[in-house]
Amino acid sequence: MLDCALISRDDTFRRQVTEWVGHAESNARLVLDIAAAADRLPREAVSQILESQARLVLIDLGDTTTGLRVVKALREEGPDLAILATGPSLPADTLLEMMRAGASEYLPRPLSDEEVDEAFQRLRKRVATPSQDADVQGRVYTVFSSKGGSGVTTLATNLATLVANRTHERTLLLDLNPGFGTAEISLGLTPRYSYLDVIKNFHRMDAELLDSYLEEHESGMAFLGAPPVEESEAPTAAAVQGLLRLCRRHFHNVVVDGGVIAPAKIKPGARRRASVDVYLQLPRALIV
Repeated sequence: MLDCALISRDDTFRRQVTEWVGHAESNARLVLDIAAAADRLPREAVSQILESQARLVLIDLGDTTTGLRVVKALREEGPDLAILATGPSLPADTLLEMMRAGASEYLPRPLSDEEVDEAFQRLRKRVATPSQDADVQGRVYTVFSSKGGSGVTTLATNLATLVANRTHERTLLLDLNPGFGTAEISLGLTPRYSYLDVIKNFHRMDAELLDSYLEEHESGMAFLGAPPVEESEAPTAAAVQGLLRLCRRHFHNVVVDGGVIAPAKIKPGARRRASVDVYLQLPRALIV
C-alpha cells in the first residue's frame, strides 16, 4: 500500500488525486489531507507530513514559488520521500531550482487527468520497493560522549557487529564523528564515500543509490563512514534526522557512532519513531 499525503487547495488537483487514490488498482491511500497550498503552510506542517509516514507527497505550491521552502524542508528531513509538486508555469532556471530543492516531478497548471496519472505511475515505480522489506522501521542505537577518547567508537563497532551476528537482520554502522571518524580503521575498511555524499544527494536518493555508498563488513553489516578531515563539516540537526529516517527505512538496526557530536542533533530524529530506546550509563560514554 502506497501511503500518500495531499497538500492542496486547488479543487481540480484535489479531485484528480482523490480519484486516482480511490481506484482499486492504484493500491494507494491518503494518510494526510491538508486543504492549503504550500505558500501558506506553517513550518510545523512539515513535521505533520513526516509523522504521517507518507511515501508520496502531492503538494500544491499555490500561485507563487514561495512554497519552495516546504519542498526543501521535506527533502532535507525526509530524503526518501517522493514529491510531486504542482504550481504555475516556471522559467527554466526556476524549474531547475525546484528540482534541486527536492521535487521528484513538477507539473505546471492547468493539469490534465492524463498528466497526473502518468506522473503517479512514474513515482509509484520509484517508491514501490524502498528496501528488501517495505515495512522496515529500524531501531536506532546512538553512542556518544561529552569528550573524546572515551571508547565510543570501540563500543559502537562492537555493538553493531554483535547485533548483526545475533539478529541476522540488516544492520548499519553509521559513523557520524565528523573529521575524526575511525570506525573504518577498527573494521579494516576503506570507504569510498561518507555520510556527506548521502546528504548531498538526498534529492535523488533511492535504495540502489544508498547501497552504492555503503561498504560491507565481513560480519554482514553495512558501514557508512565519516568524511576525511579536509572535507569534514558538522551536519545540521535536520540533515542528521533526515539521514536517520532514510537509514531506518532500509535497515532493521542502525548503530550510530556519534563521537562527541551534540546529542541534540541525533536524539530527535533517532528516537521520535524508534521502536526501541536503550539507555546505558557508562563512566564516559552513553548509548541511546
